[in-house]
Amino acid sequence: GLGIPAEPLFRSPRDGIFSVLRPKEGDTNPPSWVPDDVASYSSIGWRVDATYEGFGRILDRFQGENSLQRLFEEPFKRRVGSELRTSVVDVLDDRLVMASWLQPPIQINSSVSIYGLKLKDVSAAAATLENLQKAIPTAMRSEPLGTAKLYLFGPNRERATPEGLRQPEPCAAIVGDWLLISDSRQFIERAIRAQGGALPRLVELPEYDLVASELGGQLGSDKPFLLSYTRTAEVFRQLYELARSDQTKSFLQTRGENNPRLRGFSDMLRRNDLPPFEEFKKYFAPSGGFAYDEPSGIHFGSYTLKPE
Repeated sequence: GLGIPAEPLFRSPRDGIFSVLRPKEGDTNPPSWVPDDVASYSSIGWRVDATYEGFGRILDRFQGENSLQRLFEEPFKRRVGSELRTSVVDVLDDRLVMASWLQPPIQINSSVSIYGLKLKDVSAAAATLENLQKAIPTAMRSEPLGTAKLYLFGPNRERATPEGLRQPEPCAAIVGDWLLISDSRQFIERAIRAQGGALPRLVELPEYDLVASELGGQLGSDKPFLLSYTRTAEVFRQLYELARSDQTKSFLQTRGENNPRLRGFSDMLRRNDLPPFEEFKKYFAPSGGFAYDEPSGIHFGSYTLKPE
């Protein structure tokens, strides 16, 4: 594969905004809720408590002492009835996972994401969500979803969405010991099914093992706080499916009436059928990235495997 040498992002001493960046090495393997057909996956180890305190120190410089308490903690307690530190910050377990997926049918905004926050205390996190729902009942509601409870955000009605665009559905659910947040109900449902074993998981995918093993060769004895995995073919698939759709062809034909370049592209698509996606897929290979923290700075690197 192709390796890119890691370089330091910044060095010690770390002050100001850099004091908020507090990575933490740890487990980078995909949790069991990540399905195997995701387009990308990233895991970041992060000291939530240190970041919270560092943010408070920076805020104090501009807003005076005890800014976190005045601007965030006291309003949160008045509205929700619990302490921000104990009910939010202290229940998070220093790990963030991000996964993206192409939600069918393929549209311009079909790329959806899940942000997974590892939890130290699942019961406390569930209580916080219940308190939030009571505090803002017009903006947050819940309903059962299999063995989990799905929290939906926004008004209880469909918003007008232009033709050809996906309707976002902001929602959250506690799955295992993770809080999952997404704008796609479908993706949350798939995560719950993967957690229960009804869908194949990324951690069991041989392709992911290849990328992870390459990571070991790149890092040697260094331990990462960040690992990323991207299925480049899936990123390209969205463009491919959009190019094939009748809706895109109609759009290009209409817009091409006054644009010679668009008209030429539209004519080319109309005269020629694209080859099957499998013909393109063989030219792509998965890629990965990593980051590790040293006294000399934070180092990043990336690599791409060779296509078969």
